[in-house]
Amino acid sequence: MANKSPRSPILPTSQTGTRVALPPLSQSPATALSNNPTRLLDAFDAYVSTRRSSGAQPDPIDFLNQHYSSEALLVAQLPNIRDAIGDRMNRLDDRISTALQRQSDSAEVTQRHVQEAKASVASLEKRIRLVQEKASQSEQTVREITKDMKRLDCAKRHLQRTITTLKRLHMLIHAVEGLRQACLLQPYPDYKSASHLVDATRLLLKHFDAYTQKVEPMRLLAAKVDDLQAELKFSLVRGFRIVNFGAEQTKQMEKKGKYKSLVDPEEDVLSGVGEKKDDDAIDEVEEDEAPKKPPPPKMTPEAMAGGILLIDAIGKEARVEFMTSFVQDQLIEYSKIYKPVKEQPKEKPRVSSFMAQPEAPKEDTKPEFSLEFIEKRFLWFRNLLSEIQKKYPNVFPSYWNLEYHLTKNFLRRVSPFSAKIDCR
Repeated sequence: MANKSPRSPILPTSQTGTRVALPPLSQSPATALSNNPTRLLDAFDAYVSTRRSSGAQPDPIDFLNQHYSSEALLVAQLPNIRDAIGDRMNRLDDRISTALQRQSDSAEVTQRHVQEAKASVASLEKRIRLVQEKASQSEQTVREITKDMKRLDCAKRHLQRTITTLKRLHMLIHAVEGLRQACLLQPYPDYKSASHLVDATRLLLKHFDAYTQKVEPMRLLAAKVDDLQAELKFSLVRGFRIVNFGAEQTKQMEKKGKYKSLVDPEEDVLSGVGEKKDDDAIDEVEEDEAPKKPPPPKMTPEAMAGGILLIDAIGKEARVEFMTSFVQDQLIEYSKIYKPVKEQPKEKPRVSSFMAQPEAPKEDTKPEFSLEFIEKRFLWFRNLLSEIQKKYPNVFPSYWNLEYHLTKNFLRRVSPFSAKIDCR
């Protein structure tokens, strides 16, 4: 730097020769910092922090050149700067000594606090162990109490199940007894009430499926229900047949059919109906013989409708079986009227010495597969449908499709003869 001495500013003079005092010129920020060593040190600290944060090394010479325009100014301010640095170092030494003194004073307090904390932790651990022991004792006490409660709860559940089972058993026995009473009504069972009882017995027996094969009384009760249902189906088939064919033909059909009654033959309502005796036997027992039982009356449409409800309650298999039997019964007359005629073998003409007899005129017969017979068959079937509507009004529900099953079975019997007509 150039060593130039500062020049004092020239003061203007007035016309009278006296000097006029002018205000000092405003100083720049760098000049203000150079004249104040404390602020200069603070600016240097900020300068060092800024340079280090930006990744550059601080340059003290560059910092001094920014704040001192000449070496003389720097030399002039060195005593003040040295005093400011010394004062700052003294303050720093005082702070360090004060901190060390406080640290030495607080060491004993800290040690005492550490000991107290250790004692508190030991006391807390002791209390936690005591609480754990008391919790274990309480848990054991609760287990002993709940053990008895669990036993009582288990006994309560078993008792409730037992009571429920006894109620269901009572309801089952009552339903079976009601079914038996409905089956014993004369002249025909109460089929409508029996249909509800059949549903009830089926639902109740499902709860005892596990005991049906193991417990003998339950097995006998289930077998009794099956027997009552079979007897109801038998009496219903009999009632429908009596409406259609009468008592005598019904008895003949029962001898050949698969439906059998479980009632004692002597107590059967059709016992003695249609039986023929010799005249001698009639004369011998005429005096001692009791009056014959009158044949049972025909079922009313309401009773037959109740029987249909019973068949539906028993199940789909019972409905199919009853429908098949009914359709076959209705087509019995068709099989008798249009029974196929077997061709008789032709006899060879006999040669005799006697006078030849005139041949008998041949009957003008038509084959059963002729068109006329086919028309008669369909006319007969149409009359059958009309008779069924008259004999069984509002008995069969629409979902049974009675006419469909009748027509299907009728066409099965007609189809072979229609095939013969096609061949002709």
